[in-house]
Amino acid sequence: MRKRLRDSFKNAYRGLLQAIFKQSHMFYLMIIIIFVILLFLFLRISYIEWVILFLALSLPIIAELMNTAFEVIVDHLSPHYNPSVRLAKDIAAGAVLASLITMSGVVGLIFLHRVFRPAAPLAPSENKLVRLAGGLIILFIILGALKVWGNRGRAVKGIVEERTALAFYLALSTFFFIKSLPFFLGMLFLAFMVFLYQSRTPHNLKETLLATLLGVFLSLFIFVVL
Repeated sequence: MRKRLRDSFKNAYRGLLQAIFKQSHMFYLMIIIIFVILLFLFLRISYIEWVILFLALSLPIIAELMNTAFEVIVDHLSPHYNPSVRLAKDIAAGAVLASLITMSGVVGLIFLHRVFRPAAPLAPSENKLVRLAGGLIILFIILGALKVWGNRGRAVKGIVEERTALAFYLALSTFFFIKSLPFFLGMLFLAFMVFLYQSRTPHNLKETLLATLLGVFLSLFIFVVL
């Protein structure tokens, strides 16, 4: 049961990466979303605005994933031109366009609201929670890009070790989030155990070292530089 659940997540993750880095529309959409997240990190919008923003940003992603899957199935079942198939594809593309319009409207309204009515500074806990979540999103996108781009769109190994990068990002981020030295040392110990487990061979050692640097530098960028 655990293996089947793990395989399901692995297949879903692979499908998401294939959609992002093999479909140009999806790739450009993710670039725009990263830019929007970084922009609003500087604007310091409120917690509820972040919730609304993430919901709006997820709409075109879900719509584009469904549209891509639909097009793959239709092209396989009906490789030749068919007016009905063409209409179905146009409708699916229309759903993507509608989601993009909705996302643009929400992003624009929040942006204008913050430009003309600057918000009071976020509470420290809210600001750190937003930074932690935003950093996780950026980390997963970076890991996916490294894994897929390493071999011209085909998923490959040998660049960074994902679990180690995640472990060190969370370990360092929790220090900025909680400011508890004992808790930080505990998280750092767990991250180091992950490092030791993943670096059992010279080849894996290179991956885990790069992953450690990625997790540490991303955490410092999110909590210190921004």
